[in-house]
Amino acid sequence: MTIQEKFKGFKNEIKEVIENECLSDLEVNSCSTLDLIFSGYIKRKIESFMYINEFSVKELDEYFRDHCNNVCASYFGQIPESEYRYPVRDFINNLKYNSVVFALSNDLAVYISMLKGENASIN
Repeated sequence: MTIQEKFKGFKNEIKEVIENECLSDLEVNSCSTLDLIFSGYIKRKIESFMYINEFSVKELDEYFRDHCNNVCASYFGQIPESEYRYPVRDFINNLKYNSVVFALSNDLAVYISMLKGENASIN
């Protein structure tokens, strides 16, 4: 299964949680999308998704090639000096991984916002 297919299933799980009224005390249901972004909740969920699925370098490359054209490395902030000690291949793979996490985080934020019925005029 591709990253896109697994992510679609992951988003369906999030949808079930948001639509379940019995789970209203969970962070995803009790906070606005903006609060979820600023608290790091969305990024943690994506990093957990990536860790659980253990995507191969090939799968990450395919997703990066198809979905990360508009991601700029400057979105990640300053690159720690320790990153420059890695071989070039590993450094580039780390940038690709972070680009995929960034793209999926944005996609999830938009999706959660849509599920909650939030938009710029409501917030």
